[in-house]
Parts: sequence; C-alpha cells; structure tokens
Amino acid sequence: MVALATSLLPLDLTVGTGLLCSSCGFLLLQPRQTECGHRFCSGCVVKLLRNGKEAVCSVCQERLSPKQFYRDRAAENDTLVTEVRCPNAGCSWTGILKLYLESHQSECGCAATEPCPNSALGCKFTAADEKSLGRHLAEECSWRMTSCPCCDASFPFSLLQDHLCSVSEKRDLFLCCPLSSRSTKVISECSSLESGYKTENQARAPISCPFQEAGCQKESQKESLKDHLEENQQAHLLQLLSQALGLQSRLDKVEETNSAFKQMVMQKMVTLTGLVSQDLKTWDREGDLKETKIGDEMLAVTKKTEQLERTVGGFNKDLDKCAGALEVLQQRCLEYEQIIQDLQVKNRTLESQLRAGGSVGPVSNNGILVWKIENISSQLRAAKAEQRTSFYSPVFSTHPFGYQLCCRVYPNGDGSGRGSHLSLFLAIVKGDCDDVLPWPFRQKVTLMLVDQSGQQKHFRETFIPDTLSASFHKPKTHMNVASGSPQFIKHSLLLGIASPYLKNNAIYIKVIVDPTGLEQ
Repeated sequence: MVALATSLLPLDLTVGTGLLCSSCGFLLLQPRQTECGHRFCSGCVVKLLRNGKEAVCSVCQERLSPKQFYRDRAAENDTLVTEVRCPNAGCSWTGILKLYLESHQSECGCAATEPCPNSALGCKFTAADEKSLGRHLAEECSWRMTSCPCCDASFPFSLLQDHLCSVSEKRDLFLCCPLSSRSTKVISECSSLESGYKTENQARAPISCPFQEAGCQKESQKESLKDHLEENQQAHLLQLLSQALGLQSRLDKVEETNSAFKQMVMQKMVTLTGLVSQDLKTWDREGDLKETKIGDEMLAVTKKTEQLERTVGGFNKDLDKCAGALEVLQQRCLEYEQIIQDLQVKNRTLESQLRAGGSVGPVSNNGILVWKIENISSQLRAAKAEQRTSFYSPVFSTHPFGYQLCCRVYPNGDGSGRGSHLSLFLAIVKGDCDDVLPWPFRQKVTLMLVDQSGQQKHFRETFIPDTLSASFHKPKTHMNVASGSPQFIKHSLLLGIASPYLKNNAIYIKVIVDPTGLEQ
C-alpha cells in the first residue's frame, strides 16, 4: 500500500480541501506536517529535500530542515477513509483511499500502458512499466537499430537479413576479422570457374521453337534450330493460318453479341425516359399543391409566433421586476441568517459557560482545559435525533491575558465522522486582549480523551494550526469556525463494554496548548 503520487482528488472537495498536498495538489499520501502548519505527501517531501539539506515551503516560503517534518497521523487517518474515484480513463470504480491502495490500484483493468516508440513502424508492443519497455527495446523489438557485422552500417533488425542477402548476391565473400570490428572484403577465387560452368550448361540446354504459340511443340539444340525452321516452313504457315481463322470467328461472335446488347440498351433507355417524363409531370403537380398548402401554414405560424413574442415580452418585463425584488430579499435573508447564527453561537457559548462554572470568564488561564461531559448516552441519542447535534465547552485561556479558546463536540460526528465517530474541534473565541496578541494562532494543540481506569492510556491527537486557515486568524465575530478532528474516536471504542474512557456515563475531555513562545 505504497505510492508516491496518487493523482487522486476527493469526490467531495468541500470536505477534503484540508487533505490536499501543498506541493502536488493531490490527496495526501503518507502525510507529513511542517512546523509552519502545512501538509505534504512523503514523496513530495523527498523531492523538496532532493537538491539540498533544506527545503522551502511552497506556500509560505519558510526554510525547513528534514527534522521539521512530522508524521501527521490525524491527516493520514482522514485520507485513508476519504471517498475517491479511480483516475484511470474508462474506470468507474469509487471507494475509500485505503481500498484503492490495497487492492484496486493493482487490479484495475484500465491501467495505462506505454506503447513502444517504434509503434509508428508497426510494433504492437505495449509496456506496463519502464523496465519491461527497456528490455523490449534492447532485446525483442523487430525495429530496434543494429549494425551489420560486415560493413558496420546501421539497419533495423527486421531489415538486416535482407541487407545480408543483397551483399551475398554480389558474388563477393565478406569475412569478419576476429581481432577487429571492421570487415575485410575477399574476392572469391572460384567465381571464374563458376561462370564458365554455367556458360557451358546454358549452351547444352534445349531451345523451344519460335512458333510454339502457334502450335509447334518441337525443342532442339541451338545448332539444329535453323534446320528445323527451314524444313517446317509450310507446317508453321498452316499453324498460323489456323490460329488467325479461329481469332476471326471469335471476333464475329463478339460483334454479334455487342450489336444485340446495344439494341437492348436502347429499348431500355426509351422505356425509362417515358417513365421518368410521366413521373416528373406528376411530381410537378403535387409539388405545386404542397407549396400552396405550406405557404398557408407558414402564414398562420408567423401570426401565432408574433402573438407569442408579444406575450413573452410582457412576461420578461414582469420577470425582471420580480428578479430584482428577489435579489434584494435574498441579500436581506443572508444578512439576517448571519446575525441569527452569530447570536445562536454566542447564546450557546454563554449557556455552556454558565452551566459549567457560573461565570462567563475563562475557567483556566494556563492553556489546559479539563471538561467533564455527563450523560453521554443521552447526548448521543439527542444528536442522532437531530435535536442537539453539538455543544461547546467552557472558555479557557492559553495564559493570563492570552488567547480565548473553547471546544466544540459532536457526539454523533460531523463531516467524514458523521454516524460513526465522536468529532472534537477547537474554536478561537473573541477576547479582550486580541489586539495585542500575535496572529494567526500558531501553538501546538493536543486533544485528549482521559483514561478513567487509572492506567494513564489516554487517547490523544495533536495538531499544529494551519496559519492560512481563517479558523486561526483574529476573530471578527464572537467566535471563529471550529477546526480539529472530525474522526476523533470511534463510537465502538468509546462506548464499548471494556472502554476505559467511559465511567458512570461520563467522559473527560482534556485540551493542552503548548505554551512555547507565548509571552507572559
């Protein structure tokens, strides 16, 4: 289950935008996170560090050493369950990334293949990888270039045999020196003997009579051919006469057949001309009637079209008025919805804080929050019934006069964890000292589910804020959009019979903000 470049994108980009590599832009694979908060594929990290000991972040241009890249297990868990589509052309497979890497990637029948570079010359070979293609070009391709062992000329392998045959037809013998790559041309010593032998055999061969086509089948030696022609002059003339008479008879028959064929063609032409003339007259009459009828219908259609255009014009004017009024109403609705949403968030936050500590101020100012959530089973039922899908923790501070933070929990999950996980997010709350604090928020955050069995095996997840995300910038409203882990912990692990995290139907959430770099 290893690949350095997936060329894959999430099916739902609105959910998976935070899971894309900051270098290649595709879905993260074996993700690594930097101290500047950006995420890269492990393969892209190797490429960034290939030319030196330091890499430059492609987003914020910060210089990074190999020690500043950390494995991001949270992002890795999210990407492995992200829905993707097979990138191979013609394949309609969809599923989570984990199944794609474990099985489908190697089994896909639409995987791309690379053709032989000599395909234009007729080679049909296609390779699945560069290794097999290189072996094919070096040892198997019929159109690979090779050198003649005698003259050092370069030829395609499929044409080498024809070249060697053309060399042998010149009656010159080519011998290759075993101590040199060059060839030595040796004139055959027996070429003259072979030529004399063939000349003698040709002289003894029998010769056919020149009147063979006329019917004479006599064959004789060259020296006796003249005597044969003188002795059989009359017989040869009779053979020629017989052949000429036969040709004349055949020619007469051909002329009779041709004359009969011409007469038949003329009769057919006369009949066809009469039929065509009659059909043309009928078509002309019918065409005139149809043209008159079509003209009347066109006139009626034109009148109806003009009426419809006038009606549609009136409708368009009314529609423009309605569209303008609707646009104004939509803008007002959006403004009202934003106001209502901000008020609801503020109200829920205040209610949670009042229930937790009876005060709207931070419950702690050391960067640590311990939050007890009681009646977790009823909270989960309410979330599944869409009665109360999420709620907020009390507000806490990173240090005196520091950043104001709170947690937001979804018992039945949110986004990719909906229905199967408990989702846990961190939100920045607008505070009194925000104007003197450095932004964006950069501190490392650890989200923890406390082990209540006493074995201290807490379930935890750590992340470094993405400084490009608006969630970690200075709040413009009462609270920023929460960011964190949509798949913090599975329901089966949290609510199991032997779960160390659940006791007396209550759980404890602990949040720790790394104070490194914070001014006291």
